[in-house]
Amino acid sequence: MIVRKIKQKIKHHDNQKKFIKCQDNIILLISPTRAGKSEGMITKIIIDSYNIKGDTLVTAPVYRSLHTVLEEPIVQRLRDKNILKSYNKNLFAQLINGNTIHFRSALDPDISFRGLNIKKIFIDEATLISEYAFDILLGRMSYDDSQIVLTGTPKGKNNWVYKRFFAEGNNDKVTYIRYNIRDNPIISDKIIKRWKESFDIKLFEQEIDGKWVTLYQDQVYHAWAEECIDNKAVYNPNLQVYVGVDFNINKNPWAAMQKYPDRTIKVFKTGMGTKTTPDMGRQIIQQLGNDVYIIPDATGGAREKGSGHTQFQLLKQAGLKHISTNKSNPLRTERISIVNALLTNAIGQHLLRIHPSCKELIQELRDISYKKELVGDIDTQNGEVGHLTDALGYPCFHLTKGNVKKIRQVEYDTLGRIKQMKYPTFM
Repeated sequence: MIVRKIKQKIKHHDNQKKFIKCQDNIILLISPTRAGKSEGMITKIIIDSYNIKGDTLVTAPVYRSLHTVLEEPIVQRLRDKNILKSYNKNLFAQLINGNTIHFRSALDPDISFRGLNIKKIFIDEATLISEYAFDILLGRMSYDDSQIVLTGTPKGKNNWVYKRFFAEGNNDKVTYIRYNIRDNPIISDKIIKRWKESFDIKLFEQEIDGKWVTLYQDQVYHAWAEECIDNKAVYNPNLQVYVGVDFNINKNPWAAMQKYPDRTIKVFKTGMGTKTTPDMGRQIIQQLGNDVYIIPDATGGAREKGSGHTQFQLLKQAGLKHISTNKSNPLRTERISIVNALLTNAIGQHLLRIHPSCKELIQELRDISYKKELVGDIDTQNGEVGHLTDALGYPCFHLTKGNVKKIRQVEYDTLGRIKQMKYPTFM
C-alpha cells in the first residue's frame, strides 16, 4: 500500500489522526497554540499529495511563514522518504510519481493562484487570509473529489471564517475538527499556569483554548477591574521609576510607574497638558526629579523638519538623563494585550495597580472603546482620548517583555537599608 511507503514515525494524538484521515470536501481545523497543528498538517499534505491523482497547493498569508513552517519541513521529509524527484524553492516540489506540491503565498491571489489546476488545497492560518483569496481558491478546484483544508486559530466572531462557517444562516458545509491544548502531551499544568498569568481571559480563550471570542469590539481594555485602583500604589524610594510618554502638542501625557519583584506594576502619578516636549520634560523633573527612566513613543526619535531635533533630544535638553531609544513601537494590539493581561490575567490576578489620583488614566481605561463601524479601530474621539493609555502601554510592554535595562544598581547594608546606588549612562 502506497501509504506505508511514507508513513511517518511520529506518534500522533487522536485529533491529529482524525484530521489526517479525513477526506471530506471542506475541512476546517481550529487549533490553539502548540497543540500540533503544523505537524498534523505536514503529515496530511505528504500522504494525501502522494496518493491522489493530481496536484496539491499549500498556501499561507505570507510566504515567509509558509516557507518556514511548512515548505522546508515538507521538502526535508520528502527527501528522507526518497519520494522527492525535484524541488524548485519558493514554487513547487515534484514527487517521483509525477504529482506536484505547489507552494504559494495568498498575499496576491490573482497572481499567485493563476493557471493552477489543483485537486487538494491546504490553507495555513486561514483566518488571516482574505475571503476573496478563499473564493479564488475554490475556483481552482477542478475535480469532483477535490478537497480544501483550512487550519488556524480563531480570530474573533467578526472574522470571515466564523461568519461563513459558523454564523447562523450560513450555507457552506464544513467538517469541523478542533484540537485541544491537552492533546499535546508535553504541555504541563505548569506551562498552562504560566500562560494564564501572561494572558487576559479573552486572549487565553482564543489562543490557548481555541475558542471563538471577540477581542476588538466594545471596550478596548476589557480586562479593567475596579480592584486595579490601589491607594498603596505610591512612590517607593527603593525602586526605579519608569515614565511612559506620548508626544502630542498641548497634551504630552506621561505615566510614572515602578515594577516590584512580584511582577506587580504600580502607577503612582500621571501628568498631561503641557504645550511642548521641553515643557513636558520640565514637568516630569519638577514632580519626579531627573533620575527616572523615560520609555517614550518611538516615533519621537525622528528629527523635526524645522529644528532638526528629535523629541528624545528635547527631553534630554530639558534635563532628563535616561531615555530609552527603541527604534520602533510594539504593535498597538500587542500593547493593549499586555495591558489587559496586567489589569486582569486569566487566573484573576491584578498585576497593574493605579493610584486613585490618576483620574484621567483610570477614566480612559474604563471608557475607551472601539468604533462600531470599523473592527479594531479605536474611537479616540477625534484625538481627544487614548494618549494617556498609550503612554501607559509603552513601559508596560517593555517591562513585561524584559526589554528595559535597570538604571539603579542598589547595594544594601546588613539591615536592608540602601547603602549605595550607581547610575549607568543610557544616552
